[in-house]
Amino acid sequence: TITAYSDGNCTSVGNGSAGITVEDCCPQFTSSIFASLDCNPPPAVITELFISEYVEGSSSNKCIEIYNGTGASVNLATYSIKLYSNGAAVPSSSYPLSGTLADGETVVVCNGSGSYTPFVPDFISGVMSFNGDDAVALFNGVTMVDLFGNIGCDPGTQWASNGFFTQNFTLVRDPFVTGGVLADPGNSPCTF
Repeated sequence: TITAYSDGNCTSVGNGSAGITVEDCCPQFTSSIFASLDCNPPPAVITELFISEYVEGSSSNKCIEIYNGTGASVNLATYSIKLYSNGAAVPSSSYPLSGTLADGETVVVCNGSGSYTPFVPDFISGVMSFNGDDAVALFNGVTMVDLFGNIGCDPGTQWASNGFFTQNFTLVRDPFVTGGVLADPGNSPCTF
C-alpha cells in the first residue's frame, strides 16, 4: 500500500500486483507496482466549533462568524463569546449564545449599531464592539475553544501579521483549518 499525501510525501507500506504504479502519485519513486494507492490523507476530524470569520469594519460594523464542522448539530447553550478590551486580562463583556447550530453551518454575531444590508445577523450583541486591538474568545462552558488576538495584551491600534491587519479588515480562516486557537499566546511579545 502506498499512502501519498498531497504535499508529495509518500510512505511505502508494501507491494503487490494490482497494476497501480507509485509514479501515478509520487514520481520520486519509480521502480515498483503496488496493490493500492491512497493519494490523500483521511480528512481531519473537527471536534469543536471555531471562529471562521472576523469582521472589523468601520464604525460599528463588527461581526464574528462561528462554524460547526463536527458532523452533528450542536446546542449553543453552553457557548459564549468573550471580549477582552484594550489589553484586559479578564473579559470586559460576554455574550451567551443560544439555539442549535447544524453541522456545516455558521452563526453570525454582530454589533447592533452596524449596517449589514442585505445580510441579517443571527445574533446582535454589544460584545461585538471590538476595534482591532481587542481579543475575542469563543468558550464552551469554562473552556476556551478559539481565540482571536492575545488576551492581556494591547498591541496599540491593531495586530499585524504577514500583511493582514485586525483593524478595518475582514479575516476569513483558510478552508483547511480544523479547529481554533486553544491557548493564549501570552503577553510578550504582543503577537497575533
